[in-house]
Amino acid sequence: MAISIRHSSVKNSAPAESNEKTPAKQDHPALLPLIALRDGVMFPNTETVLVFGREQSQLALNAAQGSHKYVVIVAQKKAATENPTPKDLYQIGTLAKIERTLQHEGETHALIRGIRRVRVQSFQQEKPFPVVIAEQLEEKLKQTDEFEASLKHLSNVFRKTVQSGKAVEFFNFMQLVGGLQSKDLVDHIASALDIPTRDKQRLLEQLDVNKRVKAVIAHLTREQHILNIEQKINNETKKQIDERMRENVLRERMQAIQRELGELDEEEELDELEERIKKARMPKKIEEKVTKELRRLRQMSPMHSEYSYVMSWLESMLDMPWSKKSRGRTSLKRAAKVLDQQHYGLEKVKERVLEHLAVMKLREQDGSKSSKKKNTDDKTPRKKCAAHDSLFCRSAWCG
Repeated sequence: MAISIRHSSVKNSAPAESNEKTPAKQDHPALLPLIALRDGVMFPNTETVLVFGREQSQLALNAAQGSHKYVVIVAQKKAATENPTPKDLYQIGTLAKIERTLQHEGETHALIRGIRRVRVQSFQQEKPFPVVIAEQLEEKLKQTDEFEASLKHLSNVFRKTVQSGKAVEFFNFMQLVGGLQSKDLVDHIASALDIPTRDKQRLLEQLDVNKRVKAVIAHLTREQHILNIEQKINNETKKQIDERMRENVLRERMQAIQRELGELDEEEELDELEERIKKARMPKKIEEKVTKELRRLRQMSPMHSEYSYVMSWLESMLDMPWSKKSRGRTSLKRAAKVLDQQHYGLEKVKERVLEHLAVMKLREQDGSKSSKKKNTDDKTPRKKCAAHDSLFCRSAWCG
């Protein structure tokens, strides 16, 4: 078996950076087992623990461990594919070395270190596990002042994102803040991004390090913005919950103090609520619901977490003017003005309200006219018949 990996013709525009962890090129065999990742992308210069459960993946791991410990790791185009074929896989992946493995409940946990980017040239075997020929891909890097500034900005944005709540493994975070080389830093942060697999694959396939760092900054800045929004929403929600809890605690303490002073009797308070329900003249269905909640409140301990909520709801329902009606005149112009001032938008809703008020006004006018007509008819003198003054008047219209 040949012991050198094939190299592509892509040239590096800057001298290659030294890395003591990266083995010499002649240490890699030409034929390599291939492992497909269902979800996610393995980047060079990173270490991660991967869990393998599929049979072909475990066979590829065992084959690599029995010889050179090197594998090619590529991502699947669709995570739902159970047994991927060459057309289901991306061509560009990562040459990686298996550091340690652990068997647990039928799965293999492996600590894997990414080494460099490779392109799959051909499949020499597909069953029982894939074996491929891969070529190394050289990266392009221009050491400019703009690139150095971009690296510093990327490092600062990453720290702020972690402070905003981004989840990062402690080991990886210590490596990131410990002063990695330029390419290593970009790949480490790219692997920690919370983005879809297709977007991570684009970063893996980007051989121009200068362009790659800009793309990683764009993704990381967007992620930081989303985390800031989530943190703001969480703070507002927590503040509202704290205010409600504070109000409920104060109300319960006030009731406890009043009971100790003899100013408040729990049963008398509930009896008072029951009397108010009877006098409120609510609609039948609403009265049934309120009475049901009152019965539930009688069976509940005052220390129960829902006691104050039910009590507040009952008091709110009883404060509503169920049996009170206003007899004021209906002014459509004034109603439209009030709706526009106090309710922005909702044009269809406001139009429906005005239509309802117009119908009510027409009914009032019709009722007033019919009442006036009846009174007028009563006051009109009726024509008397000729026999009115006699005992023989039987006319129905005779006045």
